[in-house]
Amino acid sequence: MKRPVISAALAVAAVALAAWAAFYFRDAARILRATEALARMVSKAGSENPIAGAARAEQFAGFFVERPALALDFMPAVPDGRRELGALVFQVRSRADEIKVQLFDPNVRMAPDHRTAELEVTARGTVRASDYSDSVLREFHLSWVKTPDGWKISRAETVEAIRHPLAQPQ
Repeated sequence: MKRPVISAALAVAAVALAAWAAFYFRDAARILRATEALARMVSKAGSENPIAGAARAEQFAGFFVERPALALDFMPAVPDGRRELGALVFQVRSRADEIKVQLFDPNVRMAPDHRTAELEVTARGTVRASDYSDSVLREFHLSWVKTPDGWKISRAETVEAIRHPLAQPQ
């Protein structure tokens, strides 16, 4: 009597494991996890060792192709390549006391060839420094490309600035 119950439990466990693996290793799931990792790499709470900050900035930049196309409305100057992007992230993180990035409603669309993907996501960023505090909400469009090193961002653009209805035009 125990043998059929154990066999059934093992069968259910095997099906659940197969379903989990099919989702976990799917390209869209990998892109979502990478996007969440990017948000964690930018975020920080409190002071940080400069070496650790540089390592995080380098990890962040590693999610981009060598020369990504960037069209972000909050960047005063567009970094020339992945190395400058990492330096910019390091500079921003080192000046801020706290940065919090939250992602909402990510939507991944895979190309039929599974070599490229498009991600739309809304992000809220809150930055606090000793003399400055701000919070912004932006919608982003990220183009991902599959490389021998994994999925990388080839283009990042701000879709639209979401402003408070009472905010003054700049």
